[in-house]
Amino acid sequence: MQKLFVPKSRASGAGRSLENEQGIWPPEGEWKAALLALAETDPALRLVWQRLGDPPSWRRPAGFETLTRIILEQQVSLRSAESTFHKLQQLLDGPLTPRGIVQLSADQTRACGVSRQKHRYLNQLADDIVNGRFALDRLSEMTNREALAQLTARLGIGCWSAEVYLMSALNRPDILPLVIWDCSRELRNWTAAGTTTLRLLSGERTGGDPTARWRRDWFGLCTWIIADF
Repeated sequence: MQKLFVPKSRASGAGRSLENEQGIWPPEGEWKAALLALAETDPALRLVWQRLGDPPSWRRPAGFETLTRIILEQQVSLRSAESTFHKLQQLLDGPLTPRGIVQLSADQTRACGVSRQKHRYLNQLADDIVNGRFALDRLSEMTNREALAQLTARLGIGCWSAEVYLMSALNRPDILPLVIWDCSRELRNWTAAGTTTLRLLSGERTGGDPTARWRRDWFGLCTWIIADF
């Protein structure tokens, strides 16, 4: 088996776990056990892991810059979004902040590669934060459902973008994005082994098999593996 990638949880700290209403972020050492368990119970995920290796880390710091990057990454390549992000930093001569973004015109951001539509998204997000309509730094205190509701209420932030923020910035391990089901179709086509874990998780989504509840802690890991595929 290939060398395991064991992501470090910024929020968990040494020997502790991050708790929320939906689940518990496991200590670092448990990722090895989680990945091995998934490989043993799901032949399809095992084949993906053997073929592609350890899934990449999605870890990012919580805050405005990360949410901005997620918006910039919508419907473009990650390389293109990264280039645009760095141009905006150069324009503001430092980190992206709500007060900095709200002062930029559409022409200024357009010169950095930001579409007019995304300019509206970023400008409105920054304005909501500056004027107290959206407390981004309070999301970590909320349940998954509450945080998702707050994020998707913002212009230009859909379910996938909100879920990515919760997984990558808030270290929530128990997020299973709906878009992953589309990816899983390709996974099922790629291997005749089936996706035992995904079928079990689908029962959890519909309030089905209660014995599958322990798998909530590995939703994020399943997402990383399938998204990498």
